[in-house]
Amino acid sequence: MLAALFLSPSTATAATALAELIASLETTERYDSDKAAAVYREAVLGGTGIDRTVARLRAYSRRAGLSPDSRSACHLAIAHFMWRDGAIEAAVVAANDALHDSLDPGALLLKARLLDAGGDADQARHWYQRAAEAFGPSDEQWLIRVRLAMMDMSSRNVAALEELALQREPGFRNQAAVVLALLGRPDRAITLYQPLKANGKAYPRHVRLSE
Repeated sequence: MLAALFLSPSTATAATALAELIASLETTERYDSDKAAAVYREAVLGGTGIDRTVARLRAYSRRAGLSPDSRSACHLAIAHFMWRDGAIEAAVVAANDALHDSLDPGALLLKARLLDAGGDADQARHWYQRAAEAFGPSDEQWLIRVRLAMMDMSSRNVAALEELALQREPGFRNQAAVVLALLGRPDRAITLYQPLKANGKAYPRHVRLSE
C-alpha cells in the first residue's frame, strides 16, 4: 500500500492497466486489444517502456496450469506491444507462439497483418486466407477479403469479395461495390450496387452509381 503511494500517477495507472489485462486473460482466456492498447499507451506515456511489461507477460505465460487459450492470448498481447513498438520480427515470433498454443482466428489475422506490414506479401496472403476461413461469414472476413482483393487483383479474390457481399444486407453490398469500383472493376460494381429507396435518398445514390 505504501509503495503504491510513492508511485507516479502514470506508473500506477500502467500497473492497473496491466493488472486488468492479466485479469482479463485469466477470466476470458481471450486477447483484448483495447486492454492491451491501454497498457502500451500508459507504459509509453509513463516513460517506462514495454520491456518490464513484456517480461511480466512472458513469466505469466509460463505459469503452471495455464490453459492453451490463455497462453495464446498472452502471446498475442506481447505481439501487440512489439508491433506497436516497431519490432515486427519479434512480434511475428510472439504471434507464432500464440498459434502454437491455439489456432485462434485473431492470432491468424494478427500474423497476416504483421507479415503484410513487414512486406512479405506472399506469406501475408496465405495467412489472410487462413484467417478468413477461420472467421467464417463476419465483418472480419469482409475486411480480410477487401485487403486480399487490394493486394492481388486476381479474378478469384474479386469474385470472393463479390460473393461475400451478396450474402449481406444492401448497405454492405454497396460498400463492396465502391471497393470494386476503386479496384478498377466498374462492371462488377454496377451490377452489385443497389440504390436504396427506403431512406428517401434514391437520387443521390443513383448519381453516385453513375459516377
